[in-house]
Amino acid sequence: VSPGHHFVPGVPPLSPAVPRFCWRHLMQEFSPRFRVVALDLRGCGDSEKPPGRDSYRLELLLGDICEVIEALGTPAGTPRCVLVGHDWGGVLAWEVASSHPQLVEKLVVMDAPQRGVMAGILGDTEGTGDISDIGDIGDSGGH
Repeated sequence: VSPGHHFVPGVPPLSPAVPRFCWRHLMQEFSPRFRVVALDLRGCGDSEKPPGRDSYRLELLLGDICEVIEALGTPAGTPRCVLVGHDWGGVLAWEVASSHPQLVEKLVVMDAPQRGVMAGILGDTEGTGDISDIGDIGDSGGH
């Protein structure tokens, strides 16, 4: 893997398993060999918090991530990265890699299923359910 890749941790900012401050250790570890970038996605951390649910549609969140990858590029001038995501950031990382494979050289996902798998868990056999339905998983009757 060559320098110029981006590290995109997930949200929420204070996950019980991996608090936001823990990412700094991974960033320090990888920064001597790679360009490392951690995003505060819209609505999280120090990023803008636009009002309304429509401001957080999946395609907008994916667009935000893709814009950063494209803007940063790589030393060779190609916008490809090693994309890393955890939890909600992992869900988004799966989607970026799937919908924009030209931007992702490698994908690392922790603690997040691919959307089709999650759709099956939620009973959405078409895989088209609103991502906000994920909150209903606790009502699945223990399945």
